[in-house]
Amino acid sequence: ISILSSVEVAPERCFFTNVYMGLRDGGPETGRFAGASDPGFVACCLQFFERQLEVSRPRLILLLGLEPLRVLSRSLLNLPAPATLTASAGIYDAASRAGGSSAVVVALTHPSFYHANVWRRRYGILTGRVAEQAMIGDGYQAAFGENPIANRSLVNNSCG
Repeated sequence: ISILSSVEVAPERCFFTNVYMGLRDGGPETGRFAGASDPGFVACCLQFFERQLEVSRPRLILLLGLEPLRVLSRSLLNLPAPATLTASAGIYDAASRAGGSSAVVVALTHPSFYHANVWRRRYGILTGRVAEQAMIGDGYQAAFGENPIANRSLVNNSCG
């Protein structure tokens, strides 16, 4: 929510979902989802996720973390999965989906441990949180033809 607020995107305009269905039944709340190692489960989750996209027809998708980027790289984005989020380009054009719709995809740092990790992000000459804000703004521009933060002064903050 704070990421959306920082770029003046109202959460009410958003649809939230997960790439993986289900909840953890124990263990740490962070880290790789246990079902991620089961190819059949991943395929079912991806099919369900793609169905959600078909129904909701988003024009902008904000991915939170490396894992959804890895999963969607193999299908929706049709590109090799980056080894790290820092190595990702940050903004992608998603393949056309059923019904001919397409979306802009922006890969962001996951909110868990956000402050410990966002400083690694780079986008052009920007770093940290400002880099991610600019990615969202540029993704929004590509998806909707306007940039909600274009008139705001972004101050480069390498600490995020």
